[in-house]
Amino acid sequence: MRVAKPTAKPDPSITFILHGSGAFSVTRWDGIVYVSNETKLRSEPDTVHKDSFVGRCVWRSNNKGNNRTNGIAQMSEYYPTCSPDLTYCPDNECDELERIHPRICPQDCAVESDILFGHVNPSGRGIKSGLRTCVCNNELQCSCGYDAFRQQGNDVPLAKEERFRKSRDRKNEILVSGARKGSSGQCGPTCMMGVIGASLFVLIVIVGSLITWRY
Repeated sequence: MRVAKPTAKPDPSITFILHGSGAFSVTRWDGIVYVSNETKLRSEPDTVHKDSFVGRCVWRSNNKGNNRTNGIAQMSEYYPTCSPDLTYCPDNECDELERIHPRICPQDCAVESDILFGHVNPSGRGIKSGLRTCVCNNELQCSCGYDAFRQQGNDVPLAKEERFRKSRDRKNEILVSGARKGSSGQCGPTCMMGVIGASLFVLIVIVGSLITWRY
């Protein structure tokens, strides 16, 4: 849980260290104060304003820009999304605290390969602009256009990809199971003839060798 952050980027020569509190910590370079131990926070004095955090997702609607042109959805930097703190997430920067705990704001920290239907920030992390609503999962994978897919009755990209993977694994299991059944099944007529023929051939070779050895 983020508590406070400097209003300006600190000078790189400055480092931050927090003493005298087991409930709070501070990031070394950006000076972001955050709760590091919720259990100890409950025993801190009331002056630290316990329970001031809302503790739920805050919705950001697209009220700063229009991402539709002639009825067609367009990429927008003001994509709707859900965030624990709209002041810092999303803000197009994966700051020091978010790098330590990237699940705080996947919208700012997801890598380009894990962003679907969205443009990545110049830093290579986070969503710069997205197609309509953008959602992220616990694996730090983000997909935009979520509401558009729902309205059209189609699969959401992340869900579709997961179902495809499970279907592929299921097919592989069927193939392996079939191969095992084929290898462990009973020997048919053709198989029996082959076994008998091979046995006769081996017997003839042995008898011929004995006759040749004696004479």
